[in-house]
Amino acid sequence: PIATSTISHNSNNFELSGANYITTATIGSSTYALVENRGGGVQIIDITTPSVPIAASFISDNTNNITTLADPRTIATATIGSSTYALVASQTEDGIQIINITDPYDPIAASSITDSSSSYTYLDGAIYVTTEIINSRTYALVASQNDDSLQFIDITNPYKPTTGPTASDGVGGYTELDGIDSIATATIGSSTYAITSSRFDTGIQIVRITQSPALASDNLNYTYAKAGDTLTLEFTVNDTIVSSTTQFTNPSQIPSISITNATSSATYRATLTVPSDPIEEYAEFTITVENNQSVSLSITKNDLHSNVFVDTIAPRIELVGDASHIVYVGTQNPIIPGATAYDGSPGYSASYSTSITGNLNTSIIGSNVTYTYTAHPDTAGNLGESVTRNVTVVDYEPITVTSLIASSDNSVNSSYAKVGDEIRLT
Repeated sequence: PIATSTISHNSNNFELSGANYITTATIGSSTYALVENRGGGVQIIDITTPSVPIAASFISDNTNNITTLADPRTIATATIGSSTYALVASQTEDGIQIINITDPYDPIAASSITDSSSSYTYLDGAIYVTTEIINSRTYALVASQNDDSLQFIDITNPYKPTTGPTASDGVGGYTELDGIDSIATATIGSSTYAITSSRFDTGIQIVRITQSPALASDNLNYTYAKAGDTLTLEFTVNDTIVSSTTQFTNPSQIPSISITNATSSATYRATLTVPSDPIEEYAEFTITVENNQSVSLSITKNDLHSNVFVDTIAPRIELVGDASHIVYVGTQNPIIPGATAYDGSPGYSASYSTSITGNLNTSIIGSNVTYTYTAHPDTAGNLGESVTRNVTVVDYEPITVTSLIASSDNSVNSSYAKVGDEIRLT
């Protein structure tokens, strides 16, 4: 490492008394250092040229609508949309101050969150803050040293943050949060974790903060769910659900889904019971839940389980035409109607096989055969249904005269025909 420059309090407009915590942010093509000082403020420094740092601005408590900067301890940044924000943890004021620093030379107060305001009850002694994107939303993770808790805050709208879930010492298996002091995050595989340090428990707590929705079933072996099983999906949203709908691709085959409030105001359970009637795998459903921010969360069948339903329905088949079919004697190459196979399984070929019992001889009246059509098996291995058709050789209908009309073109005297008259017989 090489010494490049130094910056001291009260030199060239720098406010750095009690400099306590520092982080950096890249805004546009410039790089900035954000420094907290224990006197109640944040100094923003342009370090794009590290050898010549420039004081950009100083944010102090109780000025320009900044209300929660007393005794700041940590600072984090987040880019939301096209704007950049600084989040400052204030231990004395038990809260978080969010500041729009998109223009580092003219920072603007966005919002402040304090303990016991707007349902926040886990910000007493807020000492550390970091940010994380979870399921396309931006969250502040705040360490509350006096509440021994990790508080999640949805700051996707920095001007209207909303409360999220909490993890508290001694609750729900958390045992190392007493005097929580700092937070780090890490993404491992498909899950993201928060790792917190505990001053008084002298340990760390690892908290999974993203995961696939958790599935519960009363079928202890639910590699495939069976008829009568009840499956429950528990999920958490960042606000109270105000409406819920179900959208089915095949309503006649979809069981009912219920959504109920679960362990807290923001946690819900979607419950589905597999019907006893046969049902096919292809019948998809979607649950859409909406919160007070008009943000929707869609839950599909695959979130409950990759194979919620076992396909127990055999491929169906129907005759084209009648079950009894006649062929007239002497017909060459008679055309026998076939059948139509169908099934709901993905990728079904809609085909069938044909077998014939007997030998059709079209030169013999009364010759009779049976055609059997069997639908091909589906992708779940269900054997197809069969239908039959009886084919019989018959004579043509005999000709019978039903009426007879005679006429002549001799209109003068047609009692007798004469030479040259034309006699018509119909």
